[in-house]
Amino acid sequence: MEITKQLNASTTVKVEGKTEIELFRALAEVSEVFGESKCGKCGSDNTRHQCRTIDGNTYYSIACRDCYAALNFGQTKIGERLFPKRKDKEGAWLENGGWVVWRGKQEMAETNETIEANRDFQEASEDFK
Repeated sequence: MEITKQLNASTTVKVEGKTEIELFRALAEVSEVFGESKCGKCGSDNTRHQCRTIDGNTYYSIACRDCYAALNFGQTKIGERLFPKRKDKEGAWLENGGWVVWRGKQEMAETNETIEANRDFQEASEDFK
């Protein structure tokens, strides 16, 4: 069996499988990686897929050519699958659906501290409602 599906205005995929479950899984996997058609930070559709190898490690992302934000992808240890990184290292959700602009390690640390402070403030505000 096979399914051809238009994920967005610029991407159509064809997946194959022997069962509905295999088809569903295959469609879910390609949708997660290729379903993004617009930048999550500025909304532009001027994006491109990137693949870079540095020191033997390969990094995958979708980059916005307008605001320079990127949605980075992780790779599973088994199965060679990609997944969008939408959470930080502590497991907190990133802003803009995971689309981030690289500003260097120091600025990223400051940004994370600001996000945590805002989260703490919001939680404290909930207590007073």
